[in-house]
Amino acid sequence: MWTRRHVVGSSGAAFDIDDEAEEPKIPKFNPFIFLPPALCDVIATSLSYTGLNLTTASSYQMLRGAVIIFTGLLSVAFLRMRLQGYRWIGMLLVTLGLVIVGVTDIVYDDDPTDDVNGIITGNLLIIMAQIIVAIQMVTEQKFLLQYDVPPLLAVGLEGLFGLTILSILMVPMYFIHVPATFSKNPFHRLEDIIYAFQEMREKPIVVVALMLTVDKKLENSTHFQVFNMQF
Repeated sequence: MWTRRHVVGSSGAAFDIDDEAEEPKIPKFNPFIFLPPALCDVIATSLSYTGLNLTTASSYQMLRGAVIIFTGLLSVAFLRMRLQGYRWIGMLLVTLGLVIVGVTDIVYDDDPTDDVNGIITGNLLIIMAQIIVAIQMVTEQKFLLQYDVPPLLAVGLEGLFGLTILSILMVPMYFIHVPATFSKNPFHRLEDIIYAFQEMREKPIVVVALMLTVDKKLENSTHFQVFNMQF
């Protein structure tokens, strides 16, 4: 609004803004306060994709809805927010849906090749990831309110920290071998960036899928404040 004063538009003109008002400035704060939320994001994403290897994609998508429950509970506990009755009812319905999804995965699985213990472990890992995401959201909301940080700046800082952390971790993870259950690449490395680039070169459709994933991640990050404010 400061940069658009005296602009005439179809709905009128912005002449009531003080010309002597100073240009908005970024508040002073320690950028490393957003390092813990970035760590939460890295851990939650890793747990989610590990769980996805063990369970079905449909269950993965459904179980991600658990973040609503944990974000609401943590907001009440640590941000002192009060939830209306209909929000509690919604959280209860989500909980019921998650229980149905989890039970269905086990009871109605007719594929003898499926590892039931693996499916249960995968579902639990996804639920754990949503708890960490809820911690991330509540922490972000607290810092945004406390330091009056622009949301996009917070997202940028978290992205920078996350990129740095993952770039460092890729080195040791390349040399860590895990059971085939947790890794689908031929060498069963925990994270094989070289094999990933080979797959992208041989199958360009993988690049498209990655771009869609990045786009979705950016969309979620840009709107994380909206999720928090819902509570």
